[in-house]
Amino acid sequence: MGSLIVPIAYDVTPDLNIAGSLDFVWAGMDLQMAMSAAQMGALAAGGNLTGAPMATLGAFMGGANNVGYFDFSNSDDFSGRAHSTGWAGKLGMTYKVNKQMTIGATYHSQTSLNDMEADGAQMRMIDNSGSMGPAGTTYTLTGKVKIVDFQFPETFGFGVAFQANDKLMIAADYKRIGWEKVMKNMHMTFASSDMGGVTMDMKLPQNWKDQDVFQLGVAYKATDALTLRAGVNISDNPVPEAYVNPLFPATIKEHYTLGAGYAFNKVSEVNASYSYAPKVTVTSPAVAGVSNGYSIEHAQNNWQLMYSHRF
Repeated sequence: MGSLIVPIAYDVTPDLNIAGSLDFVWAGMDLQMAMSAAQMGALAAGGNLTGAPMATLGAFMGGANNVGYFDFSNSDDFSGRAHSTGWAGKLGMTYKVNKQMTIGATYHSQTSLNDMEADGAQMRMIDNSGSMGPAGTTYTLTGKVKIVDFQFPETFGFGVAFQANDKLMIAADYKRIGWEKVMKNMHMTFASSDMGGVTMDMKLPQNWKDQDVFQLGVAYKATDALTLRAGVNISDNPVPEAYVNPLFPATIKEHYTLGAGYAFNKVSEVNASYSYAPKVTVTSPAVAGVSNGYSIEHAQNNWQLMYSHRF
């Protein structure tokens, strides 16, 4: 996902500032996903998979050992095979209560993206059971895939920064991310003219919950040139264990950060940061048509180095 932001800011008073932006947003997705015929059949039984001709799809889903494989991807690290554009907006404000304390609030709207589309997508039906013809035959369909109404959530938050003394600043923030509205299902359609024409409309249940994020950070000015920073980010996991999926493994709950900045002079400085997220393991129970029961582990180590020069 990327965005081109057109911001505007206004100083209402020396202490009160408001700002907003209009965001042009683009998003991309690659997908390589295998599903057993049993999983697809369970989705169909729950009304989450329909298609035509049902004689073909029904024969495939009737084979106990059959596997379906969806593939649309490219080799670009910065874009996806399926892509779309749209809009979003942001509002924010800060208010300086006194010399020591500043408060702020922000709101970012849910995106309004068009459906993501990709031509040349493939669906491979691997007929291990011989339910459609000779056992072991792979039927490859090439067509157009569409990711329907895939959006990024609205977010609102507020925070406070307290300048304890000339050297120490403490900041605390709270953020609420509205996953529930945008991650109820992962909705995908596929249409191909191969094998006389095959269509499929599939929804993968997600049922994410809204997420609360709490953040605390400190910055300490060790010298006139050197600033040291540390922080912690604590949140809950928005993905119910029954619906956790390797495609959307959002299990990280905590981040711990360290950073430092050094000003060589009034116009030149370097900043570095390191973020660590401890390993989290989520075990999904076996749910027909949703999960076979598996564990997902997720951990992160991130670092950033930045040089700035003011003209």
